[in-house]
Amino acid sequence: MRLVLPAALALALPGCAGAFRGPDTCMEIHFDATYALARWAGWPAEEALAIASADAWTDLHPDTTSVATERRLLAGLVIPVAIPWVLCAGTADVVAGDAGPGRAYGRRVAEATAWAVPATGHRLHFPAVGLRSPVLPAFYLNPVSGEIEYGSAEGRRVLERAFLDLQSHDEDLEATLALLGIGLHTLQDSIKHRGYTAAQGHIGAEPNPDSPCCDAGAAILSAEVTLNSLRYARRLVAGSSGRPPRRWREMIRRVFHDHGPSVEDAERRWADFVREQFQEDSPGRTGLLARWRESGGEEPFGRALQKVEDLLR
Repeated sequence: MRLVLPAALALALPGCAGAFRGPDTCMEIHFDATYALARWAGWPAEEALAIASADAWTDLHPDTTSVATERRLLAGLVIPVAIPWVLCAGTADVVAGDAGPGRAYGRRVAEATAWAVPATGHRLHFPAVGLRSPVLPAFYLNPVSGEIEYGSAEGRRVLERAFLDLQSHDEDLEATLALLGIGLHTLQDSIKHRGYTAAQGHIGAEPNPDSPCCDAGAAILSAEVTLNSLRYARRLVAGSSGRPPRRWREMIRRVFHDHGPSVEDAERRWADFVREQFQEDSPGRTGLLARWRESGGEEPFGRALQKVEDLLR
């Protein structure tokens, strides 16, 4: 028995590494790109920050995260049979050639601990009918016409509620902006998590679907539907929206692909991009998120979350 825990850790950690790095790599989509796209759509700096921060915070709030690393670790310890099951089932997957070790043990870890993750977290990050149903994109690119068309309604549910609140000029604008950010997160995840299920997650998957450079087409489609949603939302509030630069897709693609070796490099790259595009002295992702939190941004996020839980109940 003394050898079981070290063996489990040695086998499962390659998969768990994906869980630990997820919020860092996907920050480029959920915060950096969303902030820039919101500014292009015509949202003032502070409102764009509120939207992008709520988008990013959906990965970090304990009731909306799908990673929930601490809860997963506790779940594995609470049910002693979980560790041997992960070892046996994961080894069988590897032997059968179904997946490499990282993905094989990672998805078994996810299955064994899925019950410990908040249901809202599953619904927001893996928008599908059930835990074992594969995620379908809220919007997809028609390969014949080249047009963006409607896809899974699960990926649009929160976003559409935000549109309704904006259209009715809900008095709690701060919470509505947070709701818009949460809705954009689910929209974006419906595209980059396509084909994955909530039960198995994507722990240990290579390439990591949260990295914007692993699938350029999905990253640009995510950016395009995000921009369209932000422009529509802006028109509901102000009657008109902004227009992005003519070659904005190439610009976003270039920023995504100009990867450095660390999270700090990515933050610096996006801060430079914001300074260039909007002529403002951006403190970068860390500074902007700190500004949002210091201004009390978590409070309207909490009010928006109550709407989300009522909607998904």
